[in-house]
Amino acid sequence: MPSKKTLTRDALCMAVVLAACRAQAAPGESAPKPTVAPQKSETHTNAATRAPEAPRSSAASELLTPLRLELLTSFVTRDLLKLTPEEAVARFAATVPLAKKEPVPEGALLQGTAAGDKLELSYDLTAKGKLYCAVATLRFAVATAEESARLYKQLDVELRKRLGKPKSVTNSDGPRPTLAWKLVKRVELMMGEIPADPSLALGPQVELMIGEPTGETE
Repeated sequence: MPSKKTLTRDALCMAVVLAACRAQAAPGESAPKPTVAPQKSETHTNAATRAPEAPRSSAASELLTPLRLELLTSFVTRDLLKLTPEEAVARFAATVPLAKKEPVPEGALLQGTAAGDKLELSYDLTAKGKLYCAVATLRFAVATAEESARLYKQLDVELRKRLGKPKSVTNSDGPRPTLAWKLVKRVELMMGEIPADPSLALGPQVELMIGEPTGETE
């Protein structure tokens, strides 16, 4: 007959085995997965902390800028050639500061530049010694022939809105024809291109000129 001490040891071993069996998962069940704290997405964090990008503007590719439009509005008028030098200086004060150049024999010359664009008004004397504007030119400077072509087209569209269809379209030495609109009586507005002149370090330009066409009579 086993002793009481032996029974106690056997009972203790049986209790340990039963405890181990209970700790095991039931058949068909998987052990619970350890809980992992959610991590912040690096992409989300970067997107949240990254400074917002500035909206892209088309102004860099737009050649007919607001300043040029304002200058065009002051230039393309039916009374431009009737302005005295003082009146012309006042009209363009906000866009192109005009100044008199060296004394011109039997006349005067006003010139001004703004952002590379050049405005020039040439005055002659009447038989009575009164100054009158004979020719006004406005030259828009661009960097490349491609920009010249784009600006020419933009100006063509803008001038057609203001003055309608051109009076005449004539071939020129430039890549595009010279367009002409009648303003008043014999006074016309003409638009054409001036190619680049490396010898004078000048890039291409689109020129607007107001005056009486050569060779016309009343």
